[in-house]
Amino acid sequence: MRIAGAKGDRGGVWFEGPLDMGMRVCLHSRVAVRVLVRLGTFDAADQQSLYAGARAIPWRDWLTATSSFAVDANIRDTPALTHSGYVALKVKDAVVDGQMLSRILLSQLKAVEPPLRERAAAE
Repeated sequence: MRIAGAKGDRGGVWFEGPLDMGMRVCLHSRVAVRVLVRLGTFDAADQQSLYAGARAIPWRDWLTATSSFAVDANIRDTPALTHSGYVALKVKDAVVDGQMLSRILLSQLKAVEPPLRERAAAE
């Protein structure tokens, strides 16, 4: 399988392409444990901009009323956001609040073995 523009990085390989390319990599790669999809980017200098940025991502395109998800956060070079657990919670709050407006009940979102894992990186 050929992936144009792949770049090695600490802990993985980055590449850009259509969703079906990511699916093929996930299916056929002998070394990939998972393929992460970047759903959006935004500046998050403080908790308000973190929440607003996470809330602005169109989660309805990826989550349904029966979806479960978890949030992992990595923090680097962000003086106002220093605790990865807090960042993960704020992102999850933003997603759930947005989904609640879409008539998805909080009780339908489970935290057990999620098929979709989100990664929040604050820099």
